[in-house]
Amino acid sequence: MTRKIILIVVTALTLVSIFVLGILAPEVSQTFITIKVTGVEIDKSDLEEVGEGDNINRVVKLKNEDRTYQIKWKIHPLDENGASTATNKNVTFYSNNPSISVSNEGLVRFPQDISKSMSTIITIMTVDGSYTDSITISYIYVNEVVVD
Repeated sequence: MTRKIILIVVTALTLVSIFVLGILAPEVSQTFITIKVTGVEIDKSDLEEVGEGDNINRVVKLKNEDRTYQIKWKIHPLDENGASTATNKNVTFYSNNPSISVSNEGLVRFPQDISKSMSTIITIMTVDGSYTDSITISYIYVNEVVVD
């Protein structure tokens, strides 16, 4: 009696496997089309040009009250509306200045007790393909003196 029950269970599992693989597999394979990342681009539309001649840089300048900056970026490829069509849109950010942090959402934070001008180069890297782009962000400290 025990042998028949095991045989029936095995047969039932085999039928379920055939059903799932034979009928659902074509739909599942169409759902999981992977679109690879082809690049990353930081939005630099709000940058200022500083320097002269061959030494011109495009930077973000923050004032005393602004100690954070939100980086905006796009993962390529893009559709006709400018939205990313890549499957894996995950990125990692890096700051070359240990005093200045950046979150994986692209929020750059300068120290609250900052009393001098500071700069950092923030690099974004895609998880898929390791594509990179960078931006220089400068905090300009202005020591305002009020004279009576």
